[in-house]
Amino acid sequence: MPYFDFAATTPMTPAALKTYLQTAQQFFGNPNSPHPIGEKAAALLAHCRQQLATQLAVPAESLIFTSGGTEANHLAIALTVRQLPPNRRDVLISPLEHSSFAHELATYPELTIKTLPLNHGQVTPAILARALTPATGLVIIQQVHSITGLIQPITPLAQLARANGSYFHCDCVQSFGKVPLPQQVTSWSCAGHKLGGPKSCGLLYLAPTVPFTPLLPHVSQEHGFRPGTVDVPGIASFTTAALASLAHQTVQWSQFENLKQQLQQALPHWQPAVTNTTYPGIIGLLAPHALGTTVLAALAAQAICIATTSACNSQGEVDPSLLALGFTKAQAQHFIRISLGATTTATEIQQLAQALQPF
Repeated sequence: MPYFDFAATTPMTPAALKTYLQTAQQFFGNPNSPHPIGEKAAALLAHCRQQLATQLAVPAESLIFTSGGTEANHLAIALTVRQLPPNRRDVLISPLEHSSFAHELATYPELTIKTLPLNHGQVTPAILARALTPATGLVIIQQVHSITGLIQPITPLAQLARANGSYFHCDCVQSFGKVPLPQQVTSWSCAGHKLGGPKSCGLLYLAPTVPFTPLLPHVSQEHGFRPGTVDVPGIASFTTAALASLAHQTVQWSQFENLKQQLQQALPHWQPAVTNTTYPGIIGLLAPHALGTTVLAALAAQAICIATTSACNSQGEVDPSLLALGFTKAQAQHFIRISLGATTTATEIQQLAQALQPF
């Protein structure tokens, strides 16, 4: 079954699945238990954290394992809000962000949320420079848009925020292991199931230059930032998938560029949703004649899986980020998303293009 919804989730890689099963069998102990089986699990947990830290060139203590991207985002916001002084309660956020931010920020009535404008889909340094004020405490901008693949220039944006004395959180759920991670941010998040790992694991980076303090007292797990029994098999499996993805991200980018070009050449009448800098593994297209939902249903009947919106947009309505990009609702209703994975082949792209031709 041709699958083109890797931005929603990916199948676990054989190596990640093997790691999960082996770890569940051989390292089943609670890493907080003070006996040999628990200590064995704790040693593997520390090894996984150190492997990732070495690959990412960050301190091991800055990496917090979570249950996924949403929890990592929520935890980052909660920890950052605790750091904000009373005169810095403004939050600047792009209109393209994942819904988990709106849900979390709504629980802080003391914050003033300000939506940043876009220039051809991007928050440019000039836009952010104009928006920053002495009252800005936090900036939230994702690295790769999950619907269109738009890439934001995070490092220069984070540098501006830092110069202003503001915190900067970057959602890297769609970018981790696919594009180089941003620098100068105070936190970032990712999720294992977006790169061939399990759905039970995510990662939160907390910059060691910021004195983040735990939300709850007397918590021993994850440097005190996340209570509960640690999912060692999930973390080991995630680490396996993440290290492989990080090692192959340059090659995979090139492969996706070729597959994207093949698809676009086969569909000359299909308009790209965006034309500026994008991650080639996510391809947004506008159907010339049919609604996106019609295309999705027709392809599903042929056992071909695509998307018209984020899987987190459970109502199946027009994705609000498309409206933020300047599309009318009528235009956005023609949108489909094709997202590629490590197993996508040129033959599958050819099959997809043939299936899309009538629309």
